Amino acid sequence: MISTLISLPIALGLLIFITLFLVIGFSSYAFTRWLIVKNLVPENKEIASQLLRLSGALLALLLSLTFADVRSELIKLSDSIDLEAAQIVDMYSDLEMYGTTDANLIMDKLKEYTKSIIENEWDKLSQNSFDMSTFHLAEEIQEDILNLNPASKKGELLRANLMDDLDEISDYRQMRQYASKTDPPIFFYISLFGFVITIGLFSVYQPNRNSLLLLGFYCAFIGVVVYFILTLSHPFVGTMKIQPETLITIYETFLEK
Repeated sequence: MISTLISLPIALGLLIFITLFLVIGFSSYAFTRWLIVKNLVPENKEIASQLLRLSGALLALLLSLTFADVRSELIKLSDSIDLEAAQIVDMYSDLEMYGTTDANLIMDKLKEYTKSIIENEWDKLSQNSFDMSTFHLAEEIQEDILNLNPASKKGELLRANLMDDLDEISDYRQMRQYASKTDPPIFFYISLFGFVITIGLFSVYQPNRNSLLLLGFYCAFIGVVVYFILTLSHPFVGTMKIQPETLITIYETFLEK
């Protein structure tokens, strides 16, 4: 459901989330107002005002923490793709230096592996699924490297470097797989609960044009923030998804030559 919504164009997605939070906000306001209006006294309004400021501050803090968390994970993921591309180039260079027929065959598989990530794995990530063809290529490359028979000290060092690089590439691939299946942080769900509570506390104020307008602005703003939090927490879905640009660059300019 969430993946479908954030896959929509940004303008449409924002409109849906703003509308959704306007409905939730005004419904919470109306329901709480209906519950308390008969027994509402001035002392209640004073207490609610203090709690409203406190809950509003806590909600802002929770949303800030959630946004910072998903943004941090997104940056980490984006950096891992750049690092993976660097490791692939290192492997290709080491194989060129190795200079045997077997090494050349591994170079061809490394090209095919990179192409498979770009053309196959990335689509699978957006569907929260695992691309077995790319995985099997990685296994084949690992087995081929293990089967290399270095004839010199230099060859042994290159083979060791190749295994180290391949191990790191495997870690980066796993990071992508985990990121494609992540749900929003727990802070996100607490924030939604806090939003409902905050709106409920606002219900001590008499509904009039100005108060309802301010409430509408607040709900719309929360809807925008939540939309971008969900978008960032699904890095391979939607119009703002991560693209394998670095991998494409090294494939087109370095590997495919």
